[in-house]
Amino acid sequence: MTSRAQPKLPTFAHVATGVLMTVHDLPPLNVRWSYGLKATMLAAVDAGAITEEDLCARYKISAEEYRTWRSRYAAYGPRGLRSPDRVKTHQHQQGASNDR
Repeated sequence: MTSRAQPKLPTFAHVATGVLMTVHDLPPLNVRWSYGLKATMLAAVDAGAITEEDLCARYKISAEEYRTWRSRYAAYGPRGLRSPDRVKTHQHQQGASNDR
């Protein structure tokens, strides 16, 4: 009897925790997107655990939204993936504290 080695799945690191994950660790379909989870999904695509097309289809994300994630991550890192409302609120709070 010959034993077959299981093909090794691509791994990627969860951005917030650093835990190595595989495609089996992807979030459920009804996920609420946090900036850390968006960054983790970008890492999953980079590692080959899921393609950009599969990610968009699985989670019903437009290609345009995915490209926005990618460009904001490239420009600002994980925090660039925060929702625009949260970024504006944070910037407003920072401005108010600098006015004192």
